[in-house]
Amino acid sequence: MTMEQLSTAKLGGRPRTSPKSNVRVSVQTTADAEATGRVRWIRLRDGLLLHASDAEHLCDQRHEVLIQPGFCIYLFFEESDGIDVSVGGRPLPIGRHRGGGERPIGFTMCRREPAKFVRIAERGSRVRKICLVLSLDWFDETFGPNSSALPSSAGQHLAISRWFPSYRLSHLASELFDDDNFSTVGRLRDETIALEMVSEALSTIRPPSALGGLRNDMMVVNKARDIIDANLNEGISITELAGEVGVGASTLRRVFQQAYGCSIHRYQHDRRLEGARILIESGRSISSAANAAGYSNAANFATAFKRRFGITPSNAREG
Repeated sequence: MTMEQLSTAKLGGRPRTSPKSNVRVSVQTTADAEATGRVRWIRLRDGLLLHASDAEHLCDQRHEVLIQPGFCIYLFFEESDGIDVSVGGRPLPIGRHRGGGERPIGFTMCRREPAKFVRIAERGSRVRKICLVLSLDWFDETFGPNSSALPSSAGQHLAISRWFPSYRLSHLASELFDDDNFSTVGRLRDETIALEMVSEALSTIRPPSALGGLRNDMMVVNKARDIIDANLNEGISITELAGEVGVGASTLRRVFQQAYGCSIHRYQHDRRLEGARILIESGRSISSAANAAGYSNAANFATAFKRRFGITPSNAREG
């Protein structure tokens, strides 16, 4: 087993680093290991670290470590009964307020200064999570100093904010648990999903102070988004969509625009183009991809495609 290819292994001990891959993986195969399962630590780029864990604890344990400043985006895919985690004395909401069959819990935490991380796990407890760790320098380099990409209240020290993962992203993010994506293409795919996770988290993040008045709005927006995603081929009118989510059409237009920075029509259009690009890159003809996106005119499709992605459909097909 290589340092990057960790399948069903015993976990524990001290992290080791692979100089070539810059991947840190905590591995131990002895009989007194603390957990069993899969863990991935991948530095996708400077300031952007991916941690995926799907593991079961084999004994009662307590782990404490001082962690450095940064911004963390979490997705917990299952209830984490028997596990308590805190950062700087503040408990993390891992698996709370979540019913069976719902999408993963999403939340963020900002650390402006070093803080103590404490995890207490009972024997038999299980964790299945994705965590992205972003350095504060990465934020400045990516969005510019003093950017509004991160709401000020969500960027305060130890601030915990909820975000609302779509079904589409939840499915994509679950692929980050796979242990067979260690090629150059696989690493690129990991980074693409991670950046989409950052984008979606920042676009739907709601700090605690804003949750009271906007919680219902976000529930409406997320339900509308999921209905749109499930009916891209058939299409659904704004009036029908508003009826499905239980609000007026004007209200739906307003809250959707506030949440995503675009109209419902633009969101539908862009999602169809994204689907068309996937079809083209997987080998389908440009004409069939255009039809799937709702275009009967190939020239109009090519123009819209280039405006959206900066390349022509032919360029996308060539790779």
